[in-house]
This record gives sequence, structure tokens and C-alpha cells, in this order.
Amino acid sequence: MKRGFMDYVVTMMPDYPGQTAKWWAKEYLAGVGGSDAKDPEQSLANTLSKRVRTGKVSGIRREKVRGVHLFFPAKTRTAEEAPNLQDVAFQIAMSAGELEILDSFVAVGKFRNRSEVLAWFVKEGFKAMHDDIEKAANIRKQIEELKRSI
Repeated sequence: MKRGFMDYVVTMMPDYPGQTAKWWAKEYLAGVGGSDAKDPEQSLANTLSKRVRTGKVSGIRREKVRGVHLFFPAKTRTAEEAPNLQDVAFQIAMSAGELEILDSFVAVGKFRNRSEVLAWFVKEGFKAMHDDIEKAANIRKQIEELKRSI
């Protein structure tokens, strides 16, 4: 393992609570560093899990949510107290070309990792589609009212 993975996770944890160890490993490998291990993703994920479990790293805690260990900043509320934290992690399938676009933004230093690029694209998409989002929300509200009236 190259030096810096745990520092990266501790630094970024407040911005991305509720992620798995594998997620952290992928993010680190995609944008920041590398590993000399045969399976770097699994190696880094194991390192994070073990160091948090044994108390060798402060500032991070591990919590089992829906059968999966997720990592949170030590000073945040539990997933049980803040149910929306359980919904932070999600997966998205993208083409190789789309990933290259994300990686280009990371390579030029505009963003620290793919997640930040993708979050920015999503926010910008929401802004651009504001009127359509509002229409969809109103239609959904009407549908829910119709269902309640039956």
C-alpha cells in the first residue's frame, strides 16, 4: 500500500459518509494513489476495515447497515438516528467514454475524484432541468392525491 490512503479517507470522510471500504478503495485508486498489491482494491479495503476495527485510526467509525459495513466520521450521528445516511451510497453504470470524461476532470485537478465530478454533473443537471423536475413533482403529487381519494 502506498502511503496516504488512510489520510485520504480520514480527510474525505466528512464529505462522503456511509460508504463501504471497497468504495473508498476505488475512489483512492481512481483519483489519488495506487497500491503495489496484486488486488489493490481489496487490499486497501481490508486495510481500512482492519484499522478501524482495531482502533488504529481515529476519526472514523464502522457501522453495519442492512448487513453491510459502512464508514462514518466518528463524530456524526448513527445511521439509525439519521436514516437518510443509509441512502448516500449508490451505484451507477457508465460507459468507458463517460468514465474518461470524469477522469479528465480529475486529471486536470478540477475535482479530487470521480464522485465529486459526478456530483457536480448531477447538481448542474438538476439546475438545467428545474422546470421539468417541478412538473414531475406536481404530477406525482396529483397521482398521490388521486390514489388517496380512491
